[in-house]
Amino acid sequence: MKHTLLLMGLAGCLLISASGCVSAKTEDVPLKNGAVNTAAAIEDQEWRTGEHAERLKEIFYAGGCFWGVESYFSQIPGVYDVTVGYANGRTEHPTYEEVCSTTTGHAETVHVLYDPAFVSLQKLTEHFFMIINPLSLDQQGNDVGSQYRSGIYYTDDSDRKVLQAVIDAEQKKYKSPIVTELVPLSCYYLAEDYHQDYLVKNPDGYCHVDFSSLSDLAQLIDPTAYAKPSDAEIRAMLTEEQYKITQQGNTEYAYSGEYDNFFEPGLYVDIVTGEPLFLSADKYDSRCGWPSFSKPIAPEVLVEYSDTSYGLTRTEVRSRVGDTHLGHVFKDGPAELGGLRYCINSASLRFIPYENMAEEGYEGLMNLVTDASDDVFSLNPKGTEPIASIGDYEITYGMLYAEVLAQKNDLEYRSRSEYQTEWLPETWLDPFDENETIADHFFEKIKNEILEILAVAAHMDSTDGPTEDEMNVLRNTARREYAAMTREELRSSGLTLDDYIQYSHYATLYEETKKQGLLDSNQLEIWINLITVDDETLAIIRETIFDGTP
Repeated sequence: MKHTLLLMGLAGCLLISASGCVSAKTEDVPLKNGAVNTAAAIEDQEWRTGEHAERLKEIFYAGGCFWGVESYFSQIPGVYDVTVGYANGRTEHPTYEEVCSTTTGHAETVHVLYDPAFVSLQKLTEHFFMIINPLSLDQQGNDVGSQYRSGIYYTDDSDRKVLQAVIDAEQKKYKSPIVTELVPLSCYYLAEDYHQDYLVKNPDGYCHVDFSSLSDLAQLIDPTAYAKPSDAEIRAMLTEEQYKITQQGNTEYAYSGEYDNFFEPGLYVDIVTGEPLFLSADKYDSRCGWPSFSKPIAPEVLVEYSDTSYGLTRTEVRSRVGDTHLGHVFKDGPAELGGLRYCINSASLRFIPYENMAEEGYEGLMNLVTDASDDVFSLNPKGTEPIASIGDYEITYGMLYAEVLAQKNDLEYRSRSEYQTEWLPETWLDPFDENETIADHFFEKIKNEILEILAVAAHMDSTDGPTEDEMNVLRNTARREYAAMTREELRSSGLTLDDYIQYSHYATLYEETKKQGLLDSNQLEIWINLITVDDETLAIIRETIFDGTP
């Protein structure tokens, strides 16, 4: 798709003054939340522009004639812009005729701008290989010549690892070597205007691409399954507050909403139409006073508009089918969750508990509610197995990981000067560090700390622990902390909600014991020595935590 373009210099020969080779990047890239980028779609929607363009990433694919490749990628949800041009050649500002002469070294290439919050580079590249023949040298379909070679050109060196992994996986499907080149982008020139959106302008035009592989990327939520009632019907079904918020754009008072401090597993739908909007797995406690989500269930269910009311510049969020005012989206969310905070009015939502989803017609989405049960994240079978125990007290892999996360978060909140004085070298920033010495040091420290917690818990009578009311507070706090963790952390750890609550319980006992001065170091050492630990299991955990593979 072609919009107003800003030619921005890239590294090396991408500097205009140096070689004239440029990367075509969009200026005020539309935030299109629909699945298909077409000229008609742009005209039909008042797309937000510019504000979130910085979160987009880019990749360049050469897959033969660029007409079909452009059309293919423009239909992938999460892809925001596609242009066609000529890349990685020897000449400046080539014409189509010059490229076809095979003397320029350029390849017909598409420039894909995408939002990694909704579609990954891995997914895009896997689909690229679905529409090319990676064994064919200088030919795709009926088109022959070096300009039709297949290639992947990147501008971010960190992307290479992901791209190479996809290529390696593809290679396993063939006996002959893949000839698709993987190299940095050296230059990219936009093709002539008549090439942009060619198949939109010429629906019956030539195309060598098979679009059938797009079927698995169909819109998750079918908009035709939902309808907006009449205004009279809406008034009848909503309270006065709900009507003013959803239909007139009002805002509920902070901390007054039903779902502010609410973290049960299930689905959040538009209160007016029932269209699914958010998953409980993407809800976190931002402590802003309104329900906060890191992303919608699918990008196409929301529409964003510029909101300049009250002298502020904000991005309003509305539902697609019902045009229901939901709230606003801000860029101050947790970085590990994508950096966004969808701040939503409880009055605009209806919550459907996981156990009721099938009954209410949302059975097809139940697999997405990944925190639906205490051990839904036990993808690693060792997640709930004890790795150390004493009496009735056990430490599971998940509990160990809870302590890892707690320590990691604590360190990340410290200043650099404080950080450098800690026991851990300042080069350590993440529990998935590949440095074995640091990893071992860190692992042993965490293991010893959690064993101390267990020893104190075993030493104390259970009646000395928190009251039931205190435990309820503890459970709610643990649920919020648990909900704020990334799916990757949870999946790789096998950490369950029950693990986390139990860990929090033990940690509380430990803190209470220290406060009361009941911590006898000599006795504690005896208890720790009695705890049995399976070295083989610990080795597996160490490898998993620091290598990131379950």
